[in-house]
Order: sequence, then C-alpha cells, then structure tokens
Amino acid sequence: MQAYRWLAALVLGLGLSVAVMAQDKITLKVNYEPGTYLLTSKTQTATSMTGDMKMSSSMIMTMITEMEVAKADDKGNREVKSSFKQIKMEQTVGNTTCNYDSAIGDNGKIGPIGNAFGAMIGKTITLTLDSKGGACNIRGVEEMVAAMMKNSGLPASAEAALKNQFGQKMVEETFSNLQAFPDKPVAKGDTWDIIKKMELKVVGATDFKQTNTLKDVKNKNAIIAFTGTLKKPKTTTSGPAGQTATIQDLSITQNGTSQVIIDTGMVKQTDMAQRGSFTVIAGEGDSKKEMKFTLDTVGTVTIEKGMYKAPTTAKAEK
Repeated sequence: MQAYRWLAALVLGLGLSVAVMAQDKITLKVNYEPGTYLLTSKTQTATSMTGDMKMSSSMIMTMITEMEVAKADDKGNREVKSSFKQIKMEQTVGNTTCNYDSAIGDNGKIGPIGNAFGAMIGKTITLTLDSKGGACNIRGVEEMVAAMMKNSGLPASAEAALKNQFGQKMVEETFSNLQAFPDKPVAKGDTWDIIKKMELKVVGATDFKQTNTLKDVKNKNAIIAFTGTLKKPKTTTSGPAGQTATIQDLSITQNGTSQVIIDTGMVKQTDMAQRGSFTVIAGEGDSKKEMKFTLDTVGTVTIEKGMYKAPTTAKAEK
C-alpha cells in the first residue's frame, strides 16, 4: 500500500489547471472543476528477499475512489469528499495465491486484511483544499480507521500501523500538490525540482527529490514527465521485546508521465514505475540475519468525470 500512497500523492498533486500565457509559457495553478470524479489506481508490485532468508511475492491492487469536488470560495478554497468504492487485490507469496474483491466479500480468503479493506468501502473522508492544493480541515479519518480495526479483528497493536497507512498524514500527502507545483510560469522543456523530507513507516524521515519537466502542450493536454529519488542511508528500529533491526541503503527511484487536461485541471492519466531496494540486519551474534529486499512497481492512475457504478455480476462470481 505504501507504493499506492506515494503514487496517489503524486497523481493528485498533478491535479492542476494549466493556463497558457505569453511566449508559450504556462502557469500551473489549482483550479479543480466542481463535480464528481472517479479515481482508479492500478498497481502491480513484485518483492524479492535474498540473503539469510529467501522469499518472493507479488501483489496486484485496484482501488476505485469517488471524489466530489465543491465550488471554490472567494479565497480559492474548495471542499472535497472522497470515498472508497471498490478494492480488488491479488496476492501471491511463493506458490500460494489469494484474491479479494470488496464487491464480492472476503470469503475467508485473506481474513483480517480483507475485513479491514471491506470496512473502508463507503467511508467518506472530507477535507478542504486551499488555493495552492494544500489539504487541511481533514475529517473522517479516525472513524474509518476505527471501523477497519473493529471489522478486521486485528489486535490493538495494529492500530498504529493502520493510522500510519490510512491516517491523516496519508490524506495530506495524497492531496498535496508539493510533488509537482512550480513557483513560476514554465515553457516546453523547462524543469523544476521538489526537495523535501518524507516520513515513511518504520524508517522515518527520508530525503526526497523529484525533477519535473514540461514535455509538451498539445490537444488541450499538458504532458509532464517526472523522475524522483528517495533515499536514507541508515536507520535503527525497535521491535518486540527490545529486538532491534537496522535498515541500510534505502533507495527508491521513480519515473513516469502525466497528462493534465488543460480545460479542467484534472489528471487524465499518469503512468509510473518505481524500483526500490534496502537491506535489513536483525539480531546479534549467532542469531544475526541479513536480508536484502528489492521492490518493483508499475502503476497507472486515471481520473474521469462520472459516478461509480457497482459491478452487476460480482455476486455471481462467488
């Protein structure tokens, strides 16, 4: 889900209006058109672990979210209501594969995780976007996490992880435009960098840099290419019973392209690829283990105007 969180933050950050200016320069500014939109995110992630332990896994996930965007006030603030409509997942670990579709139900296939996903369906998060795309006055997150905990049957210790993955910070990152907002008009071929700290679960603050390039403006679309890196050399975390683990050489790279519809300011489509790697050293002495992880993710996010229509054949697929 972390991949999905970063992907979503990037995509909604590109939800900008593009106004053509003199000398072929454009200004990127927030100007969401009121209405109801469907955001569909599809990601496929492959994970491998080598070293003292070996394992491979893959996950294909589709998340469909309905967004209701209100008219902006005189300060450029607009209210957005976002609700999860459908979540589909296929996960393979070794030779075992399990599937989940919220339109059908868990069917006992992935237990607590499916139950937690199911509790997200229909829940609404409401927030205010300011004129620069920053998210504030977020409501509904605590209620959603509480429903996920209650429905999943997970122990109380899992609540912190759910809040980290689906809590207020995730919402802020998802709706923040800091990923791609330039501070001046840009022309075809111009670039702008974003440099900041990003908080990741377990590893904490990491150094993030992304370079965006306005590749073209055609057919009422702005084509924006991006490349980014996220790095942290070393961090130490504490586990149960005082156990510690060291994460070394965390590095994630990404690249992709977004198409922004000029007239509406919404992202038409974003295609992205990420690759990450890191090493985990756990234990001491004879019990010390070293594991190397690699993660490869490809994803597509689309936004289109319209309301969600529930599948009509899903119930028959049990």
